[in-house]
Amino acid sequence: SFPRSGARASPQAPRAGRRPPQVAAPKEVERAPPGPAEAETDRESRWSGRLVLAACGVPGSTVSSGRAAAPTAALLPAAHGTCKRERPRGMAAPMAFQEQPEIRGCGGAAGHSKPVTCVAWSCNGDHLASGSNDRTLRVWLLDQGGSSVRQLHSINYGVAVEQVCWHPSVPTRYATISGEKELRLWDARSSRSTGAVNVGGENINLAWSPDGRYLAVGNRDDCITVVDVSKNKALRKTKFNYEVNELAWSPNSQFLFMTTGVAEPGGTVQVQRHVRGEILRHEATLAAHTSNCFSVRVHAGARRMAVGSADTLLSVWDLEEMYCMHCISRFDTPVKSLCFSGDGGHLAVTTDDSPDVHVCDTETGDLVLQVSTGTPTINAVAWHPSRPLLAVGLEKPSMRYSRALDDADFLLLASL
Repeated sequence: SFPRSGARASPQAPRAGRRPPQVAAPKEVERAPPGPAEAETDRESRWSGRLVLAACGVPGSTVSSGRAAAPTAALLPAAHGTCKRERPRGMAAPMAFQEQPEIRGCGGAAGHSKPVTCVAWSCNGDHLASGSNDRTLRVWLLDQGGSSVRQLHSINYGVAVEQVCWHPSVPTRYATISGEKELRLWDARSSRSTGAVNVGGENINLAWSPDGRYLAVGNRDDCITVVDVSKNKALRKTKFNYEVNELAWSPNSQFLFMTTGVAEPGGTVQVQRHVRGEILRHEATLAAHTSNCFSVRVHAGARRMAVGSADTLLSVWDLEEMYCMHCISRFDTPVKSLCFSGDGGHLAVTTDDSPDVHVCDTETGDLVLQVSTGTPTINAVAWHPSRPLLAVGLEKPSMRYSRALDDADFLLLASL
């Protein structure tokens, strides 16, 4: 569901700039190249210790570190438009798409009867899960052709399903949350829940750590609960004194990124370090946008993070060096939901009150494709992990792609 929105800021992009100048390191005694483990440790240490970064391309912008830290630089306005960037040398060419996407509805009268609030693909792409305000959770099986699905399970959930999330490496395991206090765990081979954890509150956001060990659950009271999946046990709950929206884990599962709505200096991404068995501890603050930050997604393989905001901007971050690469500012309304393609080369983006899914190049920000759903509000979008295939959850039914004239679909598949 759409995170709570704040006052919309002027649709102006922060001024483009360069990364902070690098200070020459003192000469060291020559030594043998580090092994893979040492290199990863060194990379992590440089990441967590870095204090000065380019937030949305503003020269000299800072990221504060420490438990009581706050951003020390405001973002600067600039002309509206996307910063033109070139694809880095040596990077593989982006995937090719059809000139006209093939779009079809899922289920029709046999599918969801009310708005679809969440969609997600399993890690191998064989299954699609969708949750709805019709109080059902449905699991779909992708056909051999890879362009349509058939319903495998229709589960009476009892309440509206808010979020669904698949295990990052086990293709049959997934988790769901709703307005009730429980986190439920599932196996796609069955229609019965395999476990439940009481996390309290009216839950709205969910993220599974890349190592598969933890689930982070956020509720409307701005509390985050980390759940140990192997023990089906909630660890400690952390209460924040500001609006917390979506969540995403870092590739190494040690940090949790949280998009927030903060009055001053604007939308931020809070970075929390997760220590096993302890509460989340503040690590850094990214002064990312001029208004509330809503959406966040991380692609572990590409080492990229994307953040969508009420200021109509989408910022793309390099997680290797922790700086903002560029902003995409072609949108006219707040960025509502987003997702990476399987290879991380593209982003699918939806905005408030728009019928279109915008497919943009991650590295250059160029608009590659625009997919029209025929309905003004899109609640969720999910990209298949290996195919140019999008699942789109709608607030209002689309008659344009229904299989019969009297059917209306709240869930669409788009073959790009």
